[in-house]
Amino acid sequence: RVRLSIRSITSLPSSRNHSAMRVARKAALRRTRAGSSEVATMMIESGAAKDLACRHRAEGVVRQRLVRQKLAGFDYTATDTAFHGWLNLPAPWHGTDFATEAKARGVLLKPADVFATAQPVPDAIRICTCAARSVADLDRALDVVVDLLRNGPAPELAVV
Repeated sequence: RVRLSIRSITSLPSSRNHSAMRVARKAALRRTRAGSSEVATMMIESGAAKDLACRHRAEGVVRQRLVRQKLAGFDYTATDTAFHGWLNLPAPWHGTDFATEAKARGVLLKPADVFATAQPVPDAIRICTCAARSVADLDRALDVVVDLLRNGPAPELAVV
């Protein structure tokens, strides 16, 4: 294994300097995540990056449609191509309580107060449509959200 530094490369004669720079560049690419910059460049130049972005956006539209369908009748706001949206919660829900209850049922949500920069913070949660691994997973998570919205928080246990 040969270690090259910039100092050792620049001290080589010019014919060997070019070859050493090529070796150093290849070594640097191997040290980055599988040559991610080289892969990104190839994807951009070949058009694959644009194709991937278009497919990702189309998947986002499908997921937003599903969310709108599942949350029909509730106060949900998002654009058609957004990867997240905001669900304003009906009383008696508060964002943190809703997120805690959803987490207990296996669904991770973020309440509005995590994103808020000013007061008052609305009782809302952010629904990230692209966090689910599949549309089917998103569908199941939305079933939990709808169940919580319709049935309200779990009753408090009385202390006797």
